[in-house]
Amino acid sequence: MTDPQLVIVDLDDTLIRSTDLKRSALTAIAEHLEVRQDAGTLLARFDEQDASAFEQMTTGDITVQDYRAHRFDWLVPAGPNRRDLIDECNTLFMKICNNPGTSEVMAGAADALHTLHTRRVRVAVLSNGPSDGQRSKLHSSGLGDMVDYVQISGEVGVAKPDPRAFCRVLDRFAVADASAAVMIDDSSRNDLAPARALGIRTCHFTSEFLPDGASRWGYLRSILLEG
Repeated sequence: MTDPQLVIVDLDDTLIRSTDLKRSALTAIAEHLEVRQDAGTLLARFDEQDASAFEQMTTGDITVQDYRAHRFDWLVPAGPNRRDLIDECNTLFMKICNNPGTSEVMAGAADALHTLHTRRVRVAVLSNGPSDGQRSKLHSSGLGDMVDYVQISGEVGVAKPDPRAFCRVLDRFAVADASAAVMIDDSSRNDLAPARALGIRTCHFTSEFLPDGASRWGYLRSILLEG
């Protein structure tokens, strides 16, 4: 593979260990509410609720504030202070999930971004979510200065897997031949499939480490910049 002109990379669970952060946040919320559910059950239910609410927000049916509240509707019991408790849940969730330190960055990711920069390969982050949360993650992780462009669905009004999200990034860098770009993402169906349909080369980020213990980002760096 020759050096790409552009590398487009997802943020959550590709650059940052977002699932681990969500699990920690939901465990803290359950303790705050005195709800007894295991972390796996909490995460599965939250992801289901989050996906449904995100779709409604993307189509304009609900606001960002409603989206964030709906994510915890299922967890907070009925009562006179229910809305306040939902707000508390959201505040705690965002405090933990949107402020990752460098320890929550995927192994090898920062080195890979630095190498791409030195090879003059442009890097764009393409991420779904509200603007404030996603930009806070990038800033807190220390990765924000290592990318050339950040496109967040909450800012541009179009989200993956909509092909327009990918086309906006290609247009931003005047990439006429989509095969000169590479998309790296952990979601094969929602994010990589539409990218491939446009002619963008893709790399599926399936796990942080390879079976031999090496970082997947180290491996991706080697194949992206082969030769």
